Amino acid sequence: MQTRSGDADIFYTTLGDGPDIVLLHAFPANHEMWFPVAKSLSTRYCVTLMDLRGHGLSSAGDGPATMQKHAADVAAVDASIELICPGRSQQYRFSYTHSPPVQ
Repeated sequence: MQTRSGDADIFYTTLGDGPDIVLLHAFPANHEMWFPVAKSLSTRYCVTLMDLRGHGLSSAGDGPATMQKHAADVAAVDASIELICPGRSQQYRFSYTHSPPVQ
C-alpha cells in the first residue's frame, strides 16, 4: 500500500492483529529487512513495515530527506493504517503528536 506524505509516496504493509508496532529499516535497506521478525511478531501484534522516503518502494520526494520529513512520513502512514487496523491505540497517537522534542 502507499500513502502520500508531503512530496513523496510512502510504501507500507501491515501484518497481524493486536497492539501496534511500527518497524523502521536501517540505511540503506528497505522494509524487507524486517520480514523474519515481523512474521513472528504478527502472531500477537499489528506490525507495520514501511519504506523510508527514497528507499525500497517509496519515492524520494523533492530535496533532502530530513528527519522532519521522515517523522511526517511515519505520521502519514499511521493515519492511513487507522483504516486497516481498527482500534489503533489513541494513546500512541497522542504521545506521538504531543510529546516534547528530544534534546
